[in-house]
Amino acid sequence: MFCPRCAIALFALLVIFAVAMLPAQAADQPRFAATAPAQSLPPLAIEDADGRPVSLDRFHGRYVLLNLWATWCVPCAAEMPDLAALHGKLDKHKFAVVALDEDHDGRAAVPMFFKQRGIRLPVYVDANGHAPVALGLHGLPTTLLLDPTGREIARLTGAADWDSPRIIDWLRAEARRPIQDTADRN
Repeated sequence: MFCPRCAIALFALLVIFAVAMLPAQAADQPRFAATAPAQSLPPLAIEDADGRPVSLDRFHGRYVLLNLWATWCVPCAAEMPDLAALHGKLDKHKFAVVALDEDHDGRAAVPMFFKQRGIRLPVYVDANGHAPVALGLHGLPTTLLLDPTGREIARLTGAADWDSPRIIDWLRAEARRPIQDTADRN
């Protein structure tokens, strides 16, 4: 005869085993959620490494992969080398990779973080720390895909294997879609 605690423990073990047996999602599979209809972004206070204001309008005409991250965020730090590799593989006339740092002292922290890890990306920081709230983020890292007009068309919360062929192919396919086509982007 089973005691109630033993029955609960056995049930818990069966649930854990069942979840472990589920097929895993491919690590490089894009998990972007479409933003339909496309959404204009609120104004963001972005600065470069020298403290000069930067507008996302600077990237008008290109798709923008806007990655919000922080040096203290373990999954953010883990994906940053792949994001830099992606930056090197995408056509600069069609794509911009913008890693927007959310550290309180980003202009001091990010260049050292990049140098220590051999990461080559332009440094952009959230000057007033308001971007996560303004964009309705639920955690870091979060990446927004913006169309060439600057509207959010897709969002991914969590880390990704940015340098995978599957993600690169998916991004290139997104760039071939008509700009107004925002309803079915997954």
